[in-house]
Amino acid sequence: MYENCQDTNFYLSCDKINDMIGIPGDGREIFPVLGCQDRVLRVLSGSELLYEAEVPGTPETLALFDVMSGFGHNNLIYGTKDGIVGLCTVNKDNPCHRWEIANTNNLGGITAIDTYDLNGDGISELIIGRDDGTVEVYSITEGQPKVVEFKKHFQNP
Repeated sequence: MYENCQDTNFYLSCDKINDMIGIPGDGREIFPVLGCQDRVLRVLSGSELLYEAEVPGTPETLALFDVMSGFGHNNLIYGTKDGIVGLCTVNKDNPCHRWEIANTNNLGGITAIDTYDLNGDGISELIIGRDDGTVEVYSITEGQPKVVEFKKHFQNP
């Protein structure tokens, strides 16, 4: 981590890091979260490992879950190489796994994930991109992904 152009913290991971994101804490504190090849999310504070959270697949992409989607901040969406999407709350003590979307149709792995209010109803939708060209949009009801609003498979020409 850098602060005022100075290297302030570092962490040597024991496995390959696929993605990284900073989760806002209290005040100016930021908790880096590393999505690692060994199916683990590593949550740091400065240069120290706070804890590890196992996930059901290799996390390929990480994103913040939009506050408009029914939860507060500190919520992380992850997408795995196996095509599973999950939500967990990250804090100083331990993670809280909220939900997972299984890959029941054996679609591709998750390469992009985000939330955005696409239909203007004030509640963000969950947008998922997969490595097989599939794009899915889920509506969020009471903090849970409920319905696939849109699903399209794009092929290379």
